[in-house]
Amino acid sequence: MKKIVIMFIIAIYLNCITIPAQAYSFEINTTGVYIITGVREKEDIRWKYLQPLVDPFITNGVTMIPLKEFAEVFGYKVVYLERGQKALVQNINDEKNLVFTIGSISVLLNGNKDIMPRSPVIQKGVILIPLRYVAERFGLNVEWKKIDQKNHLIWVSESSMLCEDDCIPDDNYILEVDNVDPNARLYHLKQDGITSKGVKIKDSYERVIELYGAPDKIDHQKDGTVKRIVYSREILPEFDMDKYLIIEFGQGLVTTIDLILID
Repeated sequence: MKKIVIMFIIAIYLNCITIPAQAYSFEINTTGVYIITGVREKEDIRWKYLQPLVDPFITNGVTMIPLKEFAEVFGYKVVYLERGQKALVQNINDEKNLVFTIGSISVLLNGNKDIMPRSPVIQKGVILIPLRYVAERFGLNVEWKKIDQKNHLIWVSESSMLCEDDCIPDDNYILEVDNVDPNARLYHLKQDGITSKGVKIKDSYERVIELYGAPDKIDHQKDGTVKRIVYSREILPEFDMDKYLIIEFGQGLVTTIDLILID
């Protein structure tokens, strides 16, 4: 009976997380650099491989990515000004704008001068710019993983992704599932425990967001208050283990925190 109850709890948690494996179909490229974008759609994050006309590449530790195709995923408009070889990037919603100049590391960010680690280049008529620089100016989160000597996966998301430290159960956690399912383990934060980023039971929703950032998924009560939020790490099918941090709320305060690891 206990086994059935525990596995039912895990099933409920996993059903709260959208993992559309079919969205990860992609073609092998020539550079081994694969970009996965995460765009918020209502309460969920939609993950998708970016497949631009010109493949991203890494040079001297800097990842270069096609500006227009990348920016448009996140709602930015790109206008190329052939005179002066400049690219204007605008977001109408937040009035943010950047002006890049081909061959120059100088950038105008909302009218103020800024510096990039590498200047934009043009390949096959496509402008490429440093990925992390522009992503962070857009307010996006970037995670990077080296698969082997040639292949790299880079996540760029509007949500916050767990770091490895967030996924290591320590003395603050109790193992709730033991020898039930070798592929799934549920760790429950102790009442006096604390997470890697400092969240505790009875902390406010605002405190959690302050420390962890925007979650992958938010579930609400019927009255509109937050019921549950989910953070994930490496949710792509290429990886050996999926990791989720699930935080439940009652009356705006943390009631339970669970860490789920699935091989």
